[in-house]
Amino acid sequence: SPRLAVSVVDRARIRIEPATVLRTEPVGMGYRSCIDAATLFSENEGMIVGSTSQGGILCCPEVFYLPYMELRPFRVNAGAVHSYVYNAGNKTDYMTELRAGSPIMIADLEGNVRRATVGRMKTEVRPLRLIEAEFDSGERVNVLLQDDWHVRIYSAEGKPLNITELQPGDRILGHVAKPGRHVGIKVEEHILES
Repeated sequence: SPRLAVSVVDRARIRIEPATVLRTEPVGMGYRSCIDAATLFSENEGMIVGSTSQGGILCCPEVFYLPYMELRPFRVNAGAVHSYVYNAGNKTDYMTELRAGSPIMIADLEGNVRRATVGRMKTEVRPLRLIEAEFDSGERVNVLLQDDWHVRIYSAEGKPLNITELQPGDRILGHVAKPGRHVGIKVEEHILES
C-alpha cells in the first residue's frame, strides 16, 4: 500500500465535503498541467485543485478503468496552469510553481492527508472545461480542467465522475478554505475572487 511509506508525523486531516455543481461548460483552449507524483494513489485519494483561494474540487488520479488507455496510478490531471493546488499546512501552490521535488498533499475521501513528492509536471495546451460548484454552507468554488472524458472528479458518494458528463445539480466532493492568499500563505485581508 502507498500509505506504508508515510510516517505518522506526515498525517493530518482536512475537511472534505459535498458541493452542488452550478455550471459546467467548455471554455476553449489553454495550458493545463498533469501532476505525476513519486507515489501511487489509491482509489479513494486525489488532490484538491481550484481557481480561487475559497477552496477546490477533489480531483481523481488516473486509477480507474479506461477503455482506450493504460492507467497511470501516479498521475492527477490537475487543471489549468493558474490553479491553486492545496498543500499541507494550509498552504497553496500555483500549478506553475510545482516541479520535480516539490512537496504535495494527497487527500482521501474522509479528509485524511499524506505528503508526497512531485516526480514531474507535464504541461500542454488542451481544451478546458469550467466547473463551478456551491457547498451547502454557501461558498462557491470553480476550477478549469482538461475537457476530456478521462478526466474525473469525485462524486459525493466517492465515485469517479467523467467531467464531460457533469450536469448542474450533480453532487461532488471538495474542500472549503478561508479566502485570501499571498505567496501561497493564508493572509487576513479582504480579497474578492471570481
